[in-house]
Order: sequence, then C-alpha cells, then structure tokens
Amino acid sequence: MMKTLKEKELEPFFNPKSVCVAGASKSGWKLGNVVISNMLRFGYGGKIFPLHPDGGELMGFRAYPSSLEIDENVDLAIAVIPRDTVPSFVKECGEAGIRNIVVCAAGFSDCGAVGAKLESEILRSARKYGIRILGPNSVGTINTHGKFATSLLTLDVLEKGNVSIAAQTGLFQAGYERMFASLENPGISKVISLGNKADIDEIDALKYFENDSTTHVIGIYTEGVKDGRHFINVAKRISRRKPLVVLKGGRSSAGASSAFGHTGSLSGPQEIFSGALKQVSIIPANSINELIWGIKALSLCPPARGQGVGVVSITGAGCVLSADCLTEAGLCIPELSLKTLERIERITPSYFKVSNPADIWAAVETGGIGEAFRIFLDAFASQDNIDILIAITTLVPESTFEAEEVFGELKSSCQNKPLIATVLGAKPEEYWQWSKPLERIGIPVYDSIEGAVYAAKSLSLAGNPIREKRESPAYVKTEG
Repeated sequence: MMKTLKEKELEPFFNPKSVCVAGASKSGWKLGNVVISNMLRFGYGGKIFPLHPDGGELMGFRAYPSSLEIDENVDLAIAVIPRDTVPSFVKECGEAGIRNIVVCAAGFSDCGAVGAKLESEILRSARKYGIRILGPNSVGTINTHGKFATSLLTLDVLEKGNVSIAAQTGLFQAGYERMFASLENPGISKVISLGNKADIDEIDALKYFENDSTTHVIGIYTEGVKDGRHFINVAKRISRRKPLVVLKGGRSSAGASSAFGHTGSLSGPQEIFSGALKQVSIIPANSINELIWGIKALSLCPPARGQGVGVVSITGAGCVLSADCLTEAGLCIPELSLKTLERIERITPSYFKVSNPADIWAAVETGGIGEAFRIFLDAFASQDNIDILIAITTLVPESTFEAEEVFGELKSSCQNKPLIATVLGAKPEEYWQWSKPLERIGIPVYDSIEGAVYAAKSLSLAGNPIREKRESPAYVKTEG
C-alpha cells in the first residue's frame, strides 16, 4: 500500500532533540558505544539516554534499564542490539511513547523466511503504535548542519554542504564518508541509510529532501524500488528543482541475486529502470564513481544550457581521449567559429591548426601555460554553442601555473558556463593540494577524463529546458 508522508515526518531521524541508544557497553566497546561516540564527535547538542540492563552510568551519561524508565520525551531510538531482541524492543518503545526507531541489526528479510517473519512482526508493532522504522539493516542518518550522526562505524566529521544521499547501504556512512571528508567537496548535508526498507524507503527520503532547505542536489543508491511508478513520479517532480542522480545496483542477474542477500531487495530489469529515468530527466549513474562525479559537479556548478562542450588540453592525448568520451556520452563537440579562432590566433603559431578539443602546447611556448589557458578558455566561453568548458592539465614542473588565479578569473567571466578542471598523472597529495583551492571557488576537479566528461553530461542533463527554476546549486562553505 502506498504510504503518505507529512512534510516533516522524517525530521526526528535528522534533527532529534533527544536520543536513546540500546546496545552500548560499560566494560567493553560495542557498536552502541560507537554510535554515541559519533554523536559526540559531530557535536550533537541534544540529550542522550544510553540503555543498559544495570542502569548506572555509561560514557558519562546516566544509563536506563529500559526506555520505559526514561521520564523525558525521546524523539529517536537507535537499536544496536541482536536481531531476536528487536521485536520486543520495538514494543517497549511503543509503550514508552517513542515514535521513531533506527533498527541496525541485519538478518531479517535479507536472510530468509525466519528473518522475514521477524520483520513482519516489527512492522505490526510499528503500525500499532504509529512508529516509523528506518531499516532493519540500517546505520541511520547523518545531518552535518544539525551536527548529528548515528553510524555504527567511526566517522570523520564531514564538511557541511548541499548534497543529500539516500542509500540502500551503509557504505556512504563508512568508507565513502571518509573520501567525502578528505575531498572537502562535495560537502554533505544529509545521508540516510535505508537498509531493508521495511517502512521508510527512497520515496520517503525524496519527499523529505524536496523540502529541506540545505539540500540542493540529491544522490540515490537503490537495489530495487518497490513502487516504481510512484518513485518515478515523485523523482520527476523533485528533479525539476533539485538535480537527482540515481545509481541502481543489481543490474546483472548476479548483482540482483547479491542485492537480495544484501538487503532483501527484489531488483527489476535495468533496461526498464534506466529508460524510465531518462524519460523524466533524472541523471542515471552506472557506478559509485559516476554517482560521486555527478553530484560533485552539480553541487558546485550551475546547470548547463546545452550539450556543447569545449575542451582545452595541455596534452594531445587529452584531446583525443576526451573526444572519444564526449562522443560516447552523447555530448556535442562544436566546431570553432571564425571569431573564436581569431581570438586565439595571436598566441598560436601560424603553422598550428587549432580545433575543438584544442591542444594548447604550441601556444604555451608563446605565452606561457597560464596565459594559454586563459585566452583559449575565454575564447571558447564566448562561443554561443559551447555550453561547458573542460580544462585538462598535468602536474609536472614544466606545466605549473597559478590555477586558482587563472581559473578563478575565467569562472567569473564565463557567462555562467560551467568550468571543469582535469588533472592527470598527479600524486595523491599533489592532486588534493591542487584541487581543493579550485573546488572552494566552485570549480570541480577530476583525476580522469572519464570523470570530467560524466560531470559535463550530468550538468547538461540538469539543464534540460523542461525543468523549472532551481534553487542555486552553488556550494557555500559554512564555518563551524
């Protein structure tokens, strides 16, 4: 049966004023302790009530033997307890007046008939008491703006941003959150781990993100949607205002089988799902890399006005490979106009033929690398049918230039056309040192041509003319 949600019904999962945690230990270090530790590390300012059979004190907080003994209102319960104890805990929370629960344990519908029966029992109790369930098999939520996190694994504090992710996995609150933290951009607003989706699902998350003022870009990882028509209709409406990138796992028969074992999800045919996304201008991703590439570009850049891409590269191979990738992505590579050619002739040797993609190495010998990038990119940006700019460079001593200064000036003069930077062959530490200053000023940086081209494709799809006016996607760094 199709569920309906009030606009703020998921608010306690992201902004609870009080939380009780079942599954922490006084003598050892259990996953419940990690949950509390993460909340403290993120700076959560609400009340924390650990639950422990012996009461007493736990991690500096008064512990309660049962949620029934907490004499204050509790907005959210987090159950980090064995599978077989979850049904009784849900009933206890219902009697205690707690109406929102994260169930972390696996082994329910993802593990056969016995687990599915337990999951049904949980849902019966939830419906009886009016409880919303996140999971089972969920690690909860992250809200950087609210300084709140519930992951079972130790988290680094994430940079605040405008990207929110709903994922049928805890991966985005484990390994990949570390990558987000190290990249600095895209900054994260919220993450919700859906798990088995016994109750709360992608549709619920989308409706919440639709009205969330700190969410400007949405990423979805799903292993199967129960109500595909409803999902497409909701996603279509939301994508008119907020770009939406969707990655579906279980595309192959082997992947679909694995998806059922992971979260108990039945995965439909990939061709039907992808076709439906394209019809309503939702941006499809075929890998986690593409999902991240897309939301990163969308969080930093305005949507593109069209499909025309201009490439300026310090290497000839960058021109050839980018042309291949752009063609395969279905993007356009406009020929250069006479006016554009005239603007770049003054720093290009007469014997050197310039086209799009443009190899600027010959021009570098005349005016230097920074000046060559500046003149070429500025000329490309002035051409009407070039909608997106890609700059490709390498980090060797001979190719050093003040990228932040040059690209920053270009970004300001590019007539609202997205500028994407690509740096090839850099050591990891060099890449971060080079990319972070650019991303702070709204220029996404990629370490592969494939990443830059997928970013361009995402920006082009996001600028589809059927879309309504969007909220500004520009990333604004928030202090504190």
